[in-house]
Amino acid sequence: MANGWAPFIGLVVVAIFCGAAWFLSPKGEEQTYVKLARVALLVLALHGFYYGLKS
Repeated sequence: MANGWAPFIGLVVVAIFCGAAWFLSPKGEEQTYVKLARVALLVLALHGFYYGLKS
């Protein structure tokens, strides 16, 4: 039941969550930097996007 708009809608949803995570995350002294989390998010997003296009 997927249509041609599904990948773009998914991309918008991911962008909204990324923006929310950026603005809601701790800044300054309370910040904990975890580079692996960004890489994992990118891999999961690309995986979902790829399998979304295949269906």
